[in-house]
Amino acid sequence: MVDNGIFPTDSDVADLCNINTEDLLMSSETLFPENFSELDVANAQLTVPEHWDKYPNMEAIETKFGLDIGIDPGENQNWLYNLKMNKVFIKLNSVMTVTVSYKPYDAANLSLRAMIVYTSPDDMHLQVKRCANHKAANIYSIDHQDVPVDHILKCYHPHAKYHGSENAQLFGDRLSIVVPLDRPVVNEIGIANETIKWEFLCQNSCTTGINRKSTAVIFTLENEAFEIIGKKVMPFKVCSCPKRDMQREDTSIISRKRESKDIPHGKRPSKMVCSAEIKVEPPTPSPVKNYEQPFPDTQTSHTVTLTMPNKESMKHVLRCAFNEVTGAMARGSNNYEVYADKIQGLLNSL
Repeated sequence: MVDNGIFPTDSDVADLCNINTEDLLMSSETLFPENFSELDVANAQLTVPEHWDKYPNMEAIETKFGLDIGIDPGENQNWLYNLKMNKVFIKLNSVMTVTVSYKPYDAANLSLRAMIVYTSPDDMHLQVKRCANHKAANIYSIDHQDVPVDHILKCYHPHAKYHGSENAQLFGDRLSIVVPLDRPVVNEIGIANETIKWEFLCQNSCTTGINRKSTAVIFTLENEAFEIIGKKVMPFKVCSCPKRDMQREDTSIISRKRESKDIPHGKRPSKMVCSAEIKVEPPTPSPVKNYEQPFPDTQTSHTVTLTMPNKESMKHVLRCAFNEVTGAMARGSNNYEVYADKIQGLLNSL
């Protein structure tokens, strides 16, 4: 073959045939290490955590990292946090600040995942997504175009990533937000704190969305392999009047109102108060009936003060009391006329 500088010679072909393919691969790895790095990452992602193939649950996980979610009680008109119930009541499109605290130890590249779930065991397998009206509003909103339309929760962290699909049920495919904890402030005792702002884009009352079900945000502290190393649960309700809804759900508030006779929020009942002595034990028979004293046997009489929601309820209670007293009179009890007269007078005054 003529060597014209363009075509390979016979010696060149022989040299090519003697090249070891393993050496060629090793040379490629040396020349292009970034390709193999990407391949290694892809292979690592094939091994997913065990909990990704399960349904989410409401169980908190305590570890040495000591994850804590701090929420300001908020005394404002847009959102309130009830410490006793560990529940947030917040208005639609209100931004709430959450402080994430943990002990970093030697872990690196930690992240926080936020996932909304239904709290009822019967509904926990269902995906929680935005209603049709608020999905449509998202299209025309300049502020929320960076949030996928199915997500209810928005995060204001610049590196937040939205994950999940619309109809997924298992943990790994649920709608969630993963936030890298890359801006912590570590205090003198080694606790890392980072503040993250969140916003809810749909209400609990939306019929094509949550549809009045109870909901919560699951916060999970995760390492590079997406393993959970801390977990907290925060129930919430997105509503138009946080203070009213919180007072309705907090049993301790309801109990205090009853003790102080405060009228609950909503429809104001007519306040009917009566004070009457009702006989609970028959007195010792006496041949003399003294009507000068209104209640002759104070030792066995009992005074009850009642507050009823309306006039008809009060009348019903008084009729029952009147029937009880007159029944005792029919059975031969003495000195009951004064009680019957008193109750009848109260009935006539209503």
